[in-house]
Amino acid sequence: MRLLSSCVSSTPADAKGGLSPPRRAPPRPFSAITLPPGAFRIHHHQLAQRSAFRNIYLHDLRIPHPIRPYSDESLLTRPKSRHIHNAARHTGLQENDLTQVAPRFAARSLAPQPEGTDGLFSQTWFPVCRSDEVVAGQVQGFDFLGGRVIVIRDDDGQARVLSAYCPHMGADLCTGEMIDGTVRCPFHFWRYDADGRCIATGSGDPTPPTARLFAFPTAERYGCIFAFNGETPLFDIPDFPDAPKKLIWKTGEYDREMPADPWVICCNTPDMQHIQVVHGISFDNGMPHDRVEWTPHSMVYEFDGTMRDGSAIRFRVGIFGANIYWQDGYIDGRWFGFVAPMGLPRPGNSRLFFTVGVEDDGSDPPAAREFLDAMYALEVHVATEDLPIIEHARFKPGTLTRSDQTLARFLQYLRDYPRAHPSAAFIS
Repeated sequence: MRLLSSCVSSTPADAKGGLSPPRRAPPRPFSAITLPPGAFRIHHHQLAQRSAFRNIYLHDLRIPHPIRPYSDESLLTRPKSRHIHNAARHTGLQENDLTQVAPRFAARSLAPQPEGTDGLFSQTWFPVCRSDEVVAGQVQGFDFLGGRVIVIRDDDGQARVLSAYCPHMGADLCTGEMIDGTVRCPFHFWRYDADGRCIATGSGDPTPPTARLFAFPTAERYGCIFAFNGETPLFDIPDFPDAPKKLIWKTGEYDREMPADPWVICCNTPDMQHIQVVHGISFDNGMPHDRVEWTPHSMVYEFDGTMRDGSAIRFRVGIFGANIYWQDGYIDGRWFGFVAPMGLPRPGNSRLFFTVGVEDDGSDPPAAREFLDAMYALEVHVATEDLPIIEHARFKPGTLTRSDQTLARFLQYLRDYPRAHPSAAFIS
């Protein structure tokens, strides 16, 4: 790993109810966690918890039409499905000879469509870049949803994500410059304000009423700049309502794109078999399938357990949208929060970001920094267990078992998840 920059700050957070710490084991040295070199680029970033994002915690949501649950018969008995009967009828084989056929047919019905199918993408908050990649007075360009966007800061320092191509002749505005708070196209000096409106032409001709950029809903959280794929956000970026009041944060990014859509990586969260066998987490009261809370735009569950090294944990974990992993809880009685939002520069590729937050009440800053580094290292270690699998897998959910019931419902959640691409004509 290599350190890019560092900045530590205390940030307020609303704390109200929620998880209580689990039993606390004797402390152990954090240096026991070892990681392969060069896996992640890391930087610290100053963040401010914003009170504008409220009512995101699932207990505060009211969902009039919850996602319908799977039944055991329809989900978990694939070898007796109609696909097997049809395959037997068309091939002349007996049903008992078709166990090898079942996963192929099941994959067709279970797997969500790849991002970009029919030109559509999940309507969620995608991180476009790190906050430190965009400074005031400059225009930065990034790949997004198979097209191009620019990211700027307005006169107040707020990040804005806009389509990159000038509607006049198609110049990429990332090669332009900021002039008096506006983006000036390098081709004919047309100028666009922070809302994407053309306010002047280089020749002095009247500005055409249709000359505008697509302005994405934009938010800056957890060291990243997010753009929502849509004209109006369907949900807020998740917060930590039960966090301590003063926090310090550490943000990093995987050093290469992953060859998979974000939702593929997110499938690890509802995959409780995977959590047990790959990450070595044991659930104290069995797999918490009955404790998963669903909304049209999220799934979250809580559990008590023990990590491979004996640490006692009490976690809430979940997925927001189709690309944001969220975790809130305690390890050996100490709170930490973790967010891993995944960007989508192009279909079939993900850009992975990490942010960890811990309490720093000012009583022992070195100890708080040590715990922050340890929790970041822990999450990086968990990721390094997953990423080689993702890099080489051909993700095709096939015949499922009873332990997969939450994963099966998550796949249905993904198939039902809204997709759109209102910026298609602007960014492509």
